[in-house]
Amino acid sequence: MQQMETYPNFKPIVIVSDAFMATSATAIRAGLEAFGLRTSLFLCGLETHVWDVLAGKLPDCDDIIFDCHGEEGQLLFEVASRDTAGFQPVRIGPAEVRARAQLSHKFVISLACTTGTPALAEAFLAGGCRGFMGPHGCPHVHVGFLFVLQFYRHLLQHIGSGEGNSHLAAREALEAARHFDVDAAMFTIYET
Repeated sequence: MQQMETYPNFKPIVIVSDAFMATSATAIRAGLEAFGLRTSLFLCGLETHVWDVLAGKLPDCDDIIFDCHGEEGQLLFEVASRDTAGFQPVRIGPAEVRARAQLSHKFVISLACTTGTPALAEAFLAGGCRGFMGPHGCPHVHVGFLFVLQFYRHLLQHIGSGEGNSHLAAREALEAARHFDVDAAMFTIYET
């Protein structure tokens, strides 16, 4: 068996999720770490955690993956309710991103349904992101998981071939990852 290659110049990836998507987020983390990438998992249990993410209060990283639900072009995090013993949704749309995002030079990947809209992408780019990727429809949850693994597998192939982590490498990795399933074709990339 070959020794696993590591990518020391590739900063850790932060996967942001909530309690309802923790299993999927953990699987994504395991898959990316099997590729030799360093990852951190940030579970949002309180509303303040969601705002901290947008404010850039994260471990050092270049890429952020949002693994949560989405609806009508908004990220949807289920967090503990202050008023009841249950959960309440925190909706993050373009207005919230524009008002709070401080994500300088981050590349954001959203696996949440219907978040690949120009309005949400433009809000993240205005908040300092170098790129944003998300689906324009509702891919099956397993497709999101496999899509992100395919995307990074292809991106690492470009890095290994000397192309580096450039806009071109990201676009080519996206195109390759979009071809494995009809739902994967829903993902769109936006860059500065």
